[in-house]
Amino acid sequence: MSQTIVRYTPTRKQAEFHRALETHDTVGFISGVNAGKTTAGVCEVIRQASARPCDGMIVTPTNEMFVKVVTPIIRRWLPREWIADSNKIERWIRLKNGSTIWYASGHDPQSLEGTTLQWVWMDEAKNYQTDEVYNIMSARLGRDDKGGKMWITTTPIGLFHWLYKVFVENPLPHTTYIKASTRDNTYAPKGYYDRLASMYTGTYAKQQLEGDFVSFEGLVYDTFSLTENVAPVERNPNNPLYIGVDDGYAHGGGEGTAGYHPRVILFVEEQPNGGFHVLDEYVATGELPEVSLTNALSMYADIDGAFIDSSASELIRRVSDLGISYSRATHRVADGIKVVRKFVLDGNGQRLLKINPRCKMLIKEFQLYRYNENVNRVEAGEPAPYKQDDHALDSLRYVLYKRGKHM
Repeated sequence: MSQTIVRYTPTRKQAEFHRALETHDTVGFISGVNAGKTTAGVCEVIRQASARPCDGMIVTPTNEMFVKVVTPIIRRWLPREWIADSNKIERWIRLKNGSTIWYASGHDPQSLEGTTLQWVWMDEAKNYQTDEVYNIMSARLGRDDKGGKMWITTTPIGLFHWLYKVFVENPLPHTTYIKASTRDNTYAPKGYYDRLASMYTGTYAKQQLEGDFVSFEGLVYDTFSLTENVAPVERNPNNPLYIGVDDGYAHGGGEGTAGYHPRVILFVEEQPNGGFHVLDEYVATGELPEVSLTNALSMYADIDGAFIDSSASELIRRVSDLGISYSRATHRVADGIKVVRKFVLDGNGQRLLKINPRCKMLIKEFQLYRYNENVNRVEAGEPAPYKQDDHALDSLRYVLYKRGKHM
């Protein structure tokens, strides 16, 4: 590693990454969260720009990400006395040796087209749904003995993302990647990995902590257990009881078909240990909201609050008329999935979600809800699931996201 990187002592995996760029044209640093990949990316920028006069570009998924994530690291590692000038409007930093560091967002890929560059760094490339930005920036590189380097730093995002094809399935000559685990960052605070490991489980943990390319074509809740998450739990009147409501009406072709959209009301009891018991479910199609509420509330009358599909305006009005406090479900599906997954099985091996066997739809959906390998879309680090077999799961997600998010 060049001595021009002031005070920078790379971890073992960071050093492997820098060495790989001495012998390869395109290098990926594919790692778990907080494995030091962005710091390595910035320090490689400084190494390339300080070695000789050259033009290069930093590409982040959004301008906000550059400002909040990359800029503080640049300020830490790029000596101020090396900077000749900078322009936030035109988005460049010029060094005294004649090098220019451009920075741009990949939000509008066509805006990235331009003149030849000697190097390109793409940070958090998992956020690009297609390889369009990668292809545009590759075309801008001058492939000669003085430059033409590209490095990509990111957490992986499944086997169907373009990153997997670039680095694993069909890599071009002179392309390689370094895989790193979160635990490889020896500068992380003590206990950091263990804390994350208590939050992430199953396949998701392999991706987020170990930096593995994993298959998300299977079950979303792959740690759900019929023997350990299903139990004959019953009502304890000393604990708060909530309802989660996913609104629907159409019967379509029946359960398990794309046109089946029932109204599902779950009864979820919060436990003193921070867990949740799902006591019962009410499922109906072709039924007016007021009829569903009347029937469901005849099962349990002592409701402490409702968490409802944000699009269910009529049902929300009916709940309000009954004097029940309510909250609209407005969070992203991916964020809710992460919360539910934590209660199914957390990183300490605890299962804080118990479901009464009466909840047949919910139990069935836990075993059917799958990622859609045909949709190349990522949200909050989660691939898109099929929009099917999710009605009771949505009702549960509404409750757990609000009540269980910070437990």
